[in-house]
Amino acid sequence: MKREVTLLIKEIHSSLLKRKSTLVETEIYFRIGDYYVSKGKYDISIEYFKQGKEIAIPRKENKWIEKAEYEIRRYNSFIEDFKRDLMR
Repeated sequence: MKREVTLLIKEIHSSLLKRKSTLVETEIYFRIGDYYVSKGKYDISIEYFKQGKEIAIPRKENKWIEKAEYEIRRYNSFIEDFKRDLMR
């Protein structure tokens, strides 16, 4: 499981680098149902990341969780667009 999480983190970082996002500290998000949470604050549902129980998300500072949520939404939107294009 630890190896899978590490590979997933590297994949996220690589993808965000390609999109010219700033990479910074990572924060672990724990999965509860279809949601990931960090320190009790809810996050969005992430269809693409249902593979494990936890996931690391880039964060600039602990107080900047909104930035992390924005990056997740943007990345999730990119994945959904990619899936849609594949189904055409």
